[in-house]
Parts: sequence; C-alpha cells; structure tokens
Amino acid sequence: MSEPFTPEAESYWQLVPARTKEVVLTNVWCRQCQGRTTMIQVSGEMVAGDLLLTGICNRCGAKVARLAEGA
Repeated sequence: MSEPFTPEAESYWQLVPARTKEVVLTNVWCRQCQGRTTMIQVSGEMVAGDLLLTGICNRCGAKVARLAEGA
C-alpha cells in the first residue's frame, strides 16, 4: 500500500464527520467477495478534485476503492 493519505486528502478527510467516515468505509463493494464489505488499511489521495480511498477488503484481502466525488 502507498502512504496513508496525501496531505491534501488528509485535510479533506479530517473535515468529514465521524459517522460519515464510518458509513463510507463500511459500504464498499468487493468484486472478489461479490458483496459489501469494510475497507481496512485505508489510504487516500485527491484525483481530479475527488477523494479516492483505497484499501483492502476485511474478509478476503482483495484491493478495494471508494471515490468521494466533489470533495
């Protein structure tokens, strides 16, 4: 995995309320498990003005990602 968060992504992520962070990280689609999962070992970066979170599935260990548009 890459560094946990880029400075810009960290600044944005800190503005997100704790409950919203929980919802975002526990509602991630895993293509390997074919279902909703929780993302662990999370890292983040800004891509074209959006926050891209990447990590691994807590069940199978596959790579997963979640895009927060309009960040």
